Amino acid sequence: MLKPGDRLQLRIQDVAFGGKGVARHDERVVFVPFVDSGEEVVAEVTAVKKNFAEARLVEVLEASPHRVEPRCVYFQTCAGCQYQHLDYGRQLDHKSKQLRDTLERIGGIRAPIDPAIPSPEPYGYRNKLSLTWISGRLGLFAADNYTLIGVEQCPIALPEVNEKLSKLRAKKISPPKSGRNRQSFVLRTDALEKKLPEHAFAQVNDALAPKLAEIAREILRPCDTLVDAYCGAGFFALALAPRAKKIIGIELHAESIELARKEAKALGVENVEFVAAAVEKYLPEKASSLGSYAVVIDPPRTGCAPPVLETLLATKPAQILYVSCNPATLARDLKALSSAYDIERIVPVDMFPQTQHLETVCGLKLRA
Repeated sequence: MLKPGDRLQLRIQDVAFGGKGVARHDERVVFVPFVDSGEEVVAEVTAVKKNFAEARLVEVLEASPHRVEPRCVYFQTCAGCQYQHLDYGRQLDHKSKQLRDTLERIGGIRAPIDPAIPSPEPYGYRNKLSLTWISGRLGLFAADNYTLIGVEQCPIALPEVNEKLSKLRAKKISPPKSGRNRQSFVLRTDALEKKLPEHAFAQVNDALAPKLAEIAREILRPCDTLVDAYCGAGFFALALAPRAKKIIGIELHAESIELARKEAKALGVENVEFVAAAVEKYLPEKASSLGSYAVVIDPPRTGCAPPVLETLLATKPAQILYVSCNPATLARDLKALSSAYDIERIVPVDMFPQTQHLETVCGLKLRA
C-alpha cells in the first residue's frame, strides 16, 4: 500500500499541463514536478489519492539531455516557475504538446496547431511583479500559497522591476493603518505605471505583445462591426481598428475603459466605442441588434460565461477570434462553439517562459 514518505524509483513518461511529470507505480499515476520525459528519478510520495499520488523530486538518476541549470536560487521553492530546469526549446515542445493533448481530451479537437511563437527573451521579460509583505517579510509565495519566500531578485522580471524590488527591500515597511500585518505591493515598469492603473490588466511580456497583435490581424478578416469582449484597456480593439468600420470594446473595469478611450484619442482612432459593462450581460442584450459582426474574446482563465457562449451560438458572428490563457477552458469553449464554427487556425504564443502558462490565439469562422 503506497503511503506518504515512500521512496520510488520512477521513469517519467510525459509532462502534463501544469508542469508535473507523469510516471506510474503499480498501475497508479504518480505526479513529480521539475522533471522531463524519459528521465529516471527517485521521488518521495507526499500525498496519496484514490487514482493518483503526488511526490517530490529527490534525485535524478538519468538526466534528460534538455536539463539545464536553473537561473533562480528560489526555483523549486517559489511557485512562479515550473520549467527553469529545461532548455527553452524543450519548454516550447512540452507546452505545444500539452495544448494539443488538452484540446483533444477535453474538446475532442484535432485541428492543426502552428509552431509555438517563442518569447524573444526567455528571462527578464516580466514588466511587473506582485509581492506580499507579512510581519516584516517581503516576498513571493511558495506552492502551498502559505509560505512566504523572501526573494531578493526575480530572473524572469525585467531589470527595471528588479531594481524597484531592491529599493523596496531596502525600505522599512510599516504595517498598514488597518492594523493587519499584511499588505500587497505591485512593482511595475515606469512605462506601465504611466499607462495603466495598478490593478488594470496588461500583457506582462512587452517584447511579445506586438506579435500577439500581429497574429490577431493576420487571422481576422475585414468586417463591418467588431466586438472586443473583455477588452481591458483596449489592446486588441485598437490593434484591430483598421479591420472594422466600427469596434465596440466591452470591459467591466471602468478605469480600464477610461484609459482605452484616452489611448484611442491619443492614437487618433475614431471608429472605436468603449463600454463599461459585464460582457455576460451586455452582449446578450445588444448582440442581436449588431447585424453582421465579428468578435474578439479574451476572457479570464475561467473562460467564457455560459450566457456569452449562448449568445454567440444564437447570433452567429461571422468570425470569432478567441484568445486564451488556459488551454482547458479554451478546449471546453471551443467544443461548445464547434456545433456552428470551424477552426481556421490555432497559434500558441509563449508569453510566459519558464512557467506553466501559455497564451493561445484561435481563429474560428461560421460554418457555411
